[in-house]
Amino acid sequence: MIPAWRQHPPTTRDFGLVRKRIGDVVEEYVRWHAEEGIDYSRREITSSVAEAFDSLHPLASNLTKRLFVSASDEWTCFSQNGKRGSDPFITMSRIARRLEVETMRVCVADQSDDWPAVMWELYDSRFESGRRRTVAVANDGGRWTYHESGSPFEFEDRGANSRSLVRDRFTSDMLVRYLKEFGVFLDHDPFCEVSSAQPAVLLERKFGTKRSE
Repeated sequence: MIPAWRQHPPTTRDFGLVRKRIGDVVEEYVRWHAEEGIDYSRREITSSVAEAFDSLHPLASNLTKRLFVSASDEWTCFSQNGKRGSDPFITMSRIARRLEVETMRVCVADQSDDWPAVMWELYDSRFESGRRRTVAVANDGGRWTYHESGSPFEFEDRGANSRSLVRDRFTSDMLVRYLKEFGVFLDHDPFCEVSSAQPAVLLERKFGTKRSE
């Protein structure tokens, strides 16, 4: 059975994770964009994970909506209303520096997608580049590619990067195992939590304000 949080592509195929409680993440995000003259309306969603991700519709090329959902006591999930996914790179790299916490970009697009890929990027402000580790396989127009950067963690399967099939060098099962080392459990249902005690937060850019990144 597909977990509930995965039943809302493409916004759940490519999303961000911030190692901070949801209230702190939303507050800092709003502060950051206010500094750039961007304002948002705010809506809290308490009913379900499904309604939270449905609130991102309609999907668009111009990203106008941001969704924050609690993934645990430590982590907050971040998604945007992009037609091809959440595209969280800029937000994760900036929030890592502003909050001085670890953040991640996680991508799990399966074989049925137009651009299959499994990617994991870990950002950490303690590193000069801001990026601690990247491991990714992707099908770029029919050809599978593999990329990694940064120092591997001890828990990583280092033998996998020599597998003959490029797409097998970093799999969704490997990604799930790696994230467990950080207290993130993608294979649990629900992975994200939405309730009256822990509402999701939807931010929508107000009409007429500066276009955000």
